[in-house]
Amino acid sequence: MTHAGGTQSLDLQGALARMMGSGEFTDMQFICNGQQFLVHKAIVFPQSPTIKAVVTGPFKESQTATVNMDAFGPSTVKQLVQFFYTSNYESSMSADSTDGSPNMTSDDCLSQSLKSSFEATPLMEHIRVNSIGDYYQVDGLVSLANTRLKSLLQSSETDDQSWLESFTAATQEALSITENEELREILATTAASQLSQIVKPGEFLFSGVILGFPLKVLQSCEHRIQTLLEQVEVHQSQIAQKDLDILRKKKSPEETEDRLSQIRACLENLNMTLHCRNMSCDAEFCCYIDADKDRCILCCAQCKCKHQ
Repeated sequence: MTHAGGTQSLDLQGALARMMGSGEFTDMQFICNGQQFLVHKAIVFPQSPTIKAVVTGPFKESQTATVNMDAFGPSTVKQLVQFFYTSNYESSMSADSTDGSPNMTSDDCLSQSLKSSFEATPLMEHIRVNSIGDYYQVDGLVSLANTRLKSLLQSSETDDQSWLESFTAATQEALSITENEELREILATTAASQLSQIVKPGEFLFSGVILGFPLKVLQSCEHRIQTLLEQVEVHQSQIAQKDLDILRKKKSPEETEDRLSQIRACLENLNMTLHCRNMSCDAEFCCYIDADKDRCILCCAQCKCKHQ
């Protein structure tokens, strides 16, 4: 039963992919910088309430069944179309260009490319996909783009200056083209992990985003964080030293048992002693146990005479 269901799902995915490639029975098109992308309303509308509203509402798009997407590059629009039909999109190493010619590769290759060349293109690709998904309310596409972006950042994060410049350039563009909160949270988390590098005096990489007083606040925060980290290291060292001292002072089981034996001997001696053994001491016999670091001895409280 499960096997049959899985086969049917694969067949459906394959059929949708073929529909996307064939262009047959299409009843709507996207236009981007002169390039045409033929699609099916039945496929697009359930996934994008924005496109559905534009094409079915009192707008010119309802007359032409054409949606202009010149605000996005052709390769990004192509990735949107891919997602509509396959719930996925292929990644391109080339920057978003007007010719739309694909140079597809895997996310692993994107990550490796970012590590080696520190170019902003792989980051920007997912950011632009997020942007188009957010604009047309394609939630699944936004989520997928964010997942890939987060994975890419985690696998390639480094304090290399070239990488930081690429990351900050991509972040500044992201802030200008999309307002998706999850994306901003991902970028902010990465920026926070590199705060000491990003807010270096004289080398501030977000100069186009944060200026003046906010920058001074960030630099003060970074200075405070570094101070606290140094204090934590000092306290950890002190704690480690105290633990070592306690360990050194801790008695072994053998030493503890020997101490108890001495105390028991003192108590037995006390039970049998009525008078101080010092013949010249005529005081009422009051005693105490002299417990130095090596032994315990019963002593007369009056004359300090030891009773062993």
